[in-house]
Amino acid sequence: MALLYLRNLANFLFGEYQFDSRFYNLAEHTARVYPETIQIVKNEPENWAMALFNYHN
Repeated sequence: MALLYLRNLANFLFGEYQFDSRFYNLAEHTARVYPETIQIVKNEPENWAMALFNYHN
């Protein structure tokens, strides 16, 4: 179980998208969220979309 947690942590740090990443930047092809990205979204919200997915049946 510890290896799973370490792998998930490594994926988050590397910016790999995971089921629970909660964010993905198509323009940059990463799940990383930088302060600059947040500012861009705040300045131009019309250029961004929020997509919600329900994976539970």
